[in-house]
Amino acid sequence: MRLAAPLIAFVFAGTGWAQTGEPVSAEAASASSHPITPLSAADLRTELDARRGKVVVLNMWATWCGPCVEEFPLLVEFARSVATEEVAVMAISADFPEDLEAKVVPFVRAHDPPFPVFLQSDHEDVFTPAVDPQWRGRFPHTVVYDREGKIVARVGNFRSTEELREAVLHADPELTL
Repeated sequence: MRLAAPLIAFVFAGTGWAQTGEPVSAEAASASSHPITPLSAADLRTELDARRGKVVVLNMWATWCGPCVEEFPLLVEFARSVATEEVAVMAISADFPEDLEAKVVPFVRAHDPPFPVFLQSDHEDVFTPAVDPQWRGRFPHTVVYDREGKIVARVGNFRSTEELREAVLHADPELTL
């Protein structure tokens, strides 16, 4: 079993941990406007709990996944268009730690997302059910949580910001997006 990222990684992003339990370089962790922070299944729960009271859009992606690479700019566009305190967007890369500096960091830097980006640090057997108990690990996968943290929508591969908007409105029909 791979080691989980300690919570202290959130405070000291430059001393984070990768999926193998190896440290993530400070340069890689701070390469974008939002550091790419390692995230364990336990830390995911903490992150979701911290966003209670908001609709949360969580996107699972990887640079090796063609459809993920295609939809990521739409996720960025969606996040910029909603710019509200009522919706939180976050993305979690399932890339391998050895691809962080060569692939993930440049990709994230090129798209400059206005939301936090994390690197999955637990093995998929632990992490996948923490994201969504019904998810079987197919990428991309976007989950929409309502204000209480319950899953209300799943989107396998959205092709427009409108598709994502509809999923968010399913969580809270009274939102103005």
